[in-house]
Formats: sequence, C-alpha cells, structure tokens
Amino acid sequence: MSKLSRREFIKLGSLASLGVIAGVTLGPAIYEKMYLAQVPAENIRAVKQKIKKRDVQVKYTSCVMCAAECALEIWVKDGRVVRVYGNPHLTYNSRGAACAKAISGLQLVYSPYRIKYPLKRVGERGEGKFVRVSWEQAIDEIARKLVEIKKKYGPEALLTDTGDVTDRDQYWRLTFAFGSPNAVEHGAICDTPRRHGPKLIVNGKRWEPDILRPVPIRMPDGSLKWYDQHDAKLIIYVGWNPFTATRIVWENAGTVRAKRENGCKVFVVDPGFSNTAALADEWFSIRPGTDGELFAAILRYILEHNNPTDPTRNYIDYSVLKYVEGWEEFLENFKSWWDKVDPVNGFKYFTLEWAEARTGLPKEKIEYLAHAFGITKPAAVIWGMQSPGHHYNGYV
Repeated sequence: MSKLSRREFIKLGSLASLGVIAGVTLGPAIYEKMYLAQVPAENIRAVKQKIKKRDVQVKYTSCVMCAAECALEIWVKDGRVVRVYGNPHLTYNSRGAACAKAISGLQLVYSPYRIKYPLKRVGERGEGKFVRVSWEQAIDEIARKLVEIKKKYGPEALLTDTGDVTDRDQYWRLTFAFGSPNAVEHGAICDTPRRHGPKLIVNGKRWEPDILRPVPIRMPDGSLKWYDQHDAKLIIYVGWNPFTATRIVWENAGTVRAKRENGCKVFVVDPGFSNTAALADEWFSIRPGTDGELFAAILRYILEHNNPTDPTRNYIDYSVLKYVEGWEEFLENFKSWWDKVDPVNGFKYFTLEWAEARTGLPKEKIEYLAHAFGITKPAAVIWGMQSPGHHYNGYV
C-alpha cells in the first residue's frame, strides 16, 4: 500500500475544498435532473432561446447556503458563473425567488477577499496582523501544538466547533481520532430538540410533519419526484415563528396550502405576539420556558378524557402508538405523578389547574387546546429549533 505524501495530501485537501465550495454554490447534479424533469416543455424552449440570445449555459441546481435548499437557475459563460436566479419553473419552496444568501454564492467563489491560503497571526489578538504561510508550515505548527496540548492536558482539552453543511464530518473525525469527544456543531444551539426528540420517541427515526418540507420519492417509472402533499388539519407552532424567521421556506408555503386545501387551523404557542401568531387562528401566550408543562397537562387531559366510543372524545389513535418506543414504560412513569401534589402551587401534577399556575394560561384555554389537538386528525405539532441551547427545560 503506497503512502500518501504531505504534498499530495495538501493537494487533495485543496481539491476537496474547491469541490465543497462548488457544491455550496452549484449543488449536486441529481437536483438538476430532478428539476429538468419537472420543467414544462414550453419553459424548456424559453430557456433554450435565452441561452441562444445571451450566449450562456443555463443550469438548474439547489442552493445549500442554508437548509431551505431553494431551487436556483445558474447562468454560466466561459466556465464562469455570471448570474444566480431563483428557478421560476418550480411550484414549491421559494416560488422562484432567491434571497441574498443564494445570490452571494458568487462572492463565496469569486470575491477578491476570499481567503485562499493559510494566514498566521503575528500581532496581538484583535490587531489584525497576519502573514501568509505555506500549507506545509500551517499543518506542521497546528499538529505540533495539538500534540503539545495532548501531552500536557490530555486529549479532552481539544474542542472543535463547526458548521454542518460542508465541514462537520472532517472535523469530527479529526477530533475523535485525537481522543476527544468534544466535537460540537451548530445543532447544539439550533434544531437539537427537533432531531433528538423524535429519535428517542420513534425508535431512531426522525419523524417530522410533512408540512416542514417535501421529500424526493422514486416513481414506478424510475423517475424522481417531490412529494409535497399536505394533509394537516391542525398545526400547532410552539416557540416557532416561520412567517418571519425560518430557513425552511416550504413550511410557510405548506401552511398556507394546508389552510387553503384542508381548512387547516393554525395555533401558535408563544409568549410573544409574533407575526405568525398574528396570522394564526388562535394564539396561546404562556410564560417563557413552560411549554413542557403545557403539553404535560394536554397529555393528561387527553388520557383521562379519551373515549373511543364517543366521536367527540375519541382522542387517541392507537395505531400510531405501535411506532412509539417505550410508550408503556413512559405512560407508567407519567401516571405515577398524577396523585402527587406540587409543593409550589398546591395542585396535583399535570392537571389543568397546575398547568394554569405554571404557564399563566387560563385552564379553559388549556382544555380547549387539548380537546382541539386530540379530536383533530391529522394534526401536527411543530416546535422551535432552539430550546436545549437556551434554557434548561428545553428537552421536556
């Protein structure tokens, strides 16, 4: 087995970096095939005319400057990207628009201020004094310093903190090989509850409402198609303001579509009257950090009042419970608190009165929310991405 020299390693790393950057701007080739397959024939003819008139190549791809992955139309001339537009031919996602981040992909590749080589600080921190060094010198100095730290303090003295779109896996491998478990990425202060909660509840699968985003599926003829059918009749946003602050633009589009096609109701649980709350059917204002208590009371109400023989009280879909990992064990532990009294407010745990004292929301509204959630099928609860990174009760 031949050994990889340091210079060859550096060359490969440089090529990989260019590939990553190109991927951020231009996206995977599979998206182009999927997008072209959905473009009507008349639009393809219009694109061909545009190519002929402006002497450019037109490519269809996906932006990965954020998790929305909006569809893009890229103009290329002489091997260089000259324009970035939203793809006007698609009926989902950004509806043919492109935000400033997508367009700034040009700067990511072609900016004169783009850092293309290692810089070493030679002044005091904050002075902004750097000198260019070779890749060989940079790797040598970093490696020597890491070895020094490991010998002096142990491997756990190393912590790496990265993004998750382009560089997470490489840094994780380096950190774990070094002997440190301290590899952190943006999810620690972002969508950890979104990923970790469903993973625990449904046996390792990340189960999210289809309102969030369409998914590519393989059709019988072998082609790929986006599945974006929204069937929700009730959406409850908890600490989530998608009509103002969201990377996932399918979500607000999907919500509007669900309201139009299914008569879907939208409830918002949020301390503040957000723009999403202003557009919702109902707004439930609770004390910050008490969303766990609210839903504990909702669950107790549903369990206590469920009646499969009464259409107005048939809350629980038992066919879904087979997908829930550890349901019986959880239920036993949850019910073990029902007769205990909270010493702070004097009410039994998870009752409507207890939740009113904890959340500040009147018990009548809690009962209304619990009943609506239990009786409306299908319903979706969509929670914010920030909880564990911002308050101790975030995992509840």
